[in-house]
Amino acid sequence: MIKIKVPGKLFISGEYAAVSPLYHSLIVPVNRYLSVQIKFFQNEFSIIKSGQKELKVNFIKLQTELEVSDYWLPIFKSLKTVRSFLLDKKINLNNFSLIIESDLEDLTYGKIGLGSSGAITVATIKAILALYKVEINATETYHLALKAQIDQFQESSFGDIAIASFQKPIYYQKPKNLDSPLKIQTFSWPSNLKLFIGFTGEPYKTSMGVNKFNNLPAKVKTDFSQKVDELTNLLYRNLINDQPGVTNVFQNIANLYWNFDLRYNLGIFSPPLKKLVLSANKLKIPAKQSGAGGGDCGIAIACEQKKESLYNNWEHENIIPLNLEVVN
Repeated sequence: MIKIKVPGKLFISGEYAAVSPLYHSLIVPVNRYLSVQIKFFQNEFSIIKSGQKELKVNFIKLQTELEVSDYWLPIFKSLKTVRSFLLDKKINLNNFSLIIESDLEDLTYGKIGLGSSGAITVATIKAILALYKVEINATETYHLALKAQIDQFQESSFGDIAIASFQKPIYYQKPKNLDSPLKIQTFSWPSNLKLFIGFTGEPYKTSMGVNKFNNLPAKVKTDFSQKVDELTNLLYRNLINDQPGVTNVFQNIANLYWNFDLRYNLGIFSPPLKKLVLSANKLKIPAKQSGAGGGDCGIAIACEQKKESLYNNWEHENIIPLNLEVVN
C-alpha cells in the first residue's frame, strides 16, 4: 500500500488579480492534509473510495467520455490525464484500489476554503505515478495537474495545485497556458510571525466572487490588480528578507481589498468576515479575507503573544479560530 498526502492552502495576497497570468499571489500550505492510499487491484474495475462514496472505472480501458457527477469530476479528469501520461511512456496499465481521506473539510461546516479540488487532483496523480514507480518533480506534477484542471476551472488561479505540488510557501504567477513556463518562487515563512486563521462558518464558492469581479469595467480591474500586485511583491520581499514591515504592508493590502469591496459591492467581506477583520483591528492586528471572500476564512498576521486576545475577540463575534499553521 502506498500513501501520499498533500497540504491545504491559504491565500495571503493576490486574490482576484491572481486569476490573470499578468499578476502574482502569495500562497501558503497549512497543516491540514488530504491523503490517498493506493494499491494494485486484480479486478475488471478500479475502485475509488471517498468517505461513503464509491466510483468504479476501468483504468485499463477508461471511457474518456464517461459522465460522472461534479463530486467525482476532478478525480476522473486526474485519471484521464495520468493514464495518458503512462501510456505515452509505454507502461502497461492495471486497475487499482484508491482510498481518499481528507482533513481539508470540517466535519461540522464542510469546506473551509483550503483548496480541496486542487489537493485531490495532485494527490491522485502523485499516488498513481508512485504506484507505477514513475518519479516526477514538483514542476512536472503541477503541469500534469494543470492539464487535468484547466478545462473545468478556467477562472481559477490554480494556486491550490501549486501548493499541493510544491508544499512550501510560494510567490506564484499563473501560467498563460499549458505550454508556458511556470513562474514560481518557494520561500520560508518567518518564525517570528504567526498566521492566524478564523473561519466564518459560511462556506463560499470562489467562482461567484470571481464572476462579479470579471463583470467590472476593464480599467477598474486592471488598476486594482496592478495595485494588489505591487503590494504583493512588496510583502514577498519583506517576508523573504525577514523585514519588520510585513504587518504594515499586509495592513495596506487589507485596506485595498476593504475599500475596493466598499466601492464596488462585490461581497468580499460578508458580515462575519467584517467582524473578523474589525475585531482583529481593535487589537491593532491587520486582517483580511483569504481567497475570494464572501465567507470561508479570514487571516491575521501578528506575533504569538497576541494569539489569546485575538482568539477571544474572534470567539466573541462567533468566529471560529482554526488550529492551523504554515508548513515550511
